Amino acid sequence: MEIEKSDGLPRRMYSKERPDYRKLAEEMELDDKVKTGGRAETEGLIRALDRRGYKGARRLIDGEYWVWRTE
Repeated sequence: MEIEKSDGLPRRMYSKERPDYRKLAEEMELDDKVKTGGRAETEGLIRALDRRGYKGARRLIDGEYWVWRTE
């Protein structure tokens, strides 16, 4: 074994990211909102936005989960 110099740890591949979350995150524009089917979908979409460098917000309104793209 030998030690090699590195530029740092590369980013992970997003193989576990669901394609529907990815598509929604890419298509959302600033201040767009999406009603999700539950907490897991809400968190998945928030993570997909974050992976693209966007910020998102989540709210539970009248028992329904919503996600906004805020930046």
